[in-house]
Amino acid sequence: MRSTIHVAVALLLALSGSEAAFGLISIEGKIGKRSGSWDSGSGDSVTGSGNETRFDVILDPIPLIPIGFGVAVASGKYGFAAEDGISDTTYIGVIPEIKAWLPLPITSLTPYLKVGYNVAGAYKGKVAGSVQGQATDVDMVFAAKGTHLAAGLSYKLIPTLALALEYSQTDETLSVNSAEILGMDVSSQFEDFKLKSSAVLVGIDFGI
Repeated sequence: MRSTIHVAVALLLALSGSEAAFGLISIEGKIGKRSGSWDSGSGDSVTGSGNETRFDVILDPIPLIPIGFGVAVASGKYGFAAEDGISDTTYIGVIPEIKAWLPLPITSLTPYLKVGYNVAGAYKGKVAGSVQGQATDVDMVFAAKGTHLAAGLSYKLIPTLALALEYSQTDETLSVNSAEILGMDVSSQFEDFKLKSSAVLVGIDFGI
């Protein structure tokens, strides 16, 4: 009788989507390449790409319910073509998020989805400019906010460690925070940007 109960409980856990064996807290680290299109209100557009590093901390607070809440920190750098007149642009974002997953029974695979919003993003770079006909760079800082969506698949190696492959998309508004040329504020001469990007990331998920 007891063995039957044990089997029934194990089956329920498998089919319910529980990740209890993986840990209450999941720490994720991923790297990959992100590409994006920067569009201004006047119709100007440039594209850039570069490497991204992302760390997530996800809390799974409700047993047997495969939904977690957490926060991600993403950072990286965009590179642009020389003719665009933009230097490499670094960025960082803080993204509260919700994660939902569904382990596939009798496999070590777990597909998942994430929905997040960048609440404290910043982009910093230089744009080609001129003063009295002399070329010089404009130091620019943008504040970024917008949605982050991701879909991924993890493969559990051991109960507390999994490999993960993730595809993500962002839709952000980059507002001019500051623009300086030779110490002068010229932010009024620049427009906000819409940035839509996508990335493929690989990494590990570690449960504790």
